[in-house]
Amino acid sequence: MEDAAWPASRPLADNSGKKPPDERVLARVQDVHERLKGIEEKSHYEVLGVAKEAGPEEIRNAFRALAREFHADRFARYALEAADIEAVQRIFIAINRANEVLSDIATRKDYDAEQQVRARGGANLVNDAGGADLGQVFRAEKLVKEGVAILKAGNAEAARQRFEEALKATPDDPVARAGLAYAELLVVQARGPSLTMAAKTAQLLAEVTQGMGSEGGREEPFLYLGRVYRLMDQTEKASAALQRALQINPHCAEAASELRHLQRRPAEKKGLFGLRKRG
Repeated sequence: MEDAAWPASRPLADNSGKKPPDERVLARVQDVHERLKGIEEKSHYEVLGVAKEAGPEEIRNAFRALAREFHADRFARYALEAADIEAVQRIFIAINRANEVLSDIATRKDYDAEQQVRARGGANLVNDAGGADLGQVFRAEKLVKEGVAILKAGNAEAARQRFEEALKATPDDPVARAGLAYAELLVVQARGPSLTMAAKTAQLLAEVTQGMGSEGGREEPFLYLGRVYRLMDQTEKASAALQRALQINPHCAEAASELRHLQRRPAEKKGLFGLRKRG
């Protein structure tokens, strides 16, 4: 976005059937672009507009207010440029991620510790093994979080790029490995179902989740594995993986939704690959 005044007339993407944006909507879109400036360097507190000492209720209220203001549904009815639509998606992802981190006590504690290391110049330190410096590790962690959020938003290709970049610094990150495998499957599947690719992805995800141990960890690899098993009509395996995701994070709405869908399925049904599910 240029710093010049907002133009009165702008070329629009193909948005047939949608309303032309009025001055109020254009002002909101401009605000989105302004908020995106330097957002990669902003802390989660700055993204939500709260102090570092903010309590849970203040964080929750700030998130709700911003989510209402910048939710994509508020812009969907208007004929906007593709760049504007992408900007709205990016700002909402940033707001959502900030809330996810700061609303969880343990995650917020880890995040605050990371920020303290950065403030002391820790981003320039190199580990004893001569591996990636802390700056690279922190950036990789951020890329993984972005990849998870972008994949959730439905952009598999953009998520794939984030995971791929993160793995250059942290090649053993299970969430990045699982996210990359699942995103690559979705990219391929967009061109047409591939049972071979699904089976390969399921095997890789099974290896990743097996190495995560029986306690702790992140729910995303199990969620992705459950979805792939579901695509292959392997209901029991899908259910087990999704239940494991919920054990790790009981608030994982995606895993709960997938499980409910599996439970509602009839005993025999053709799956996405045209194969008849066995009872």
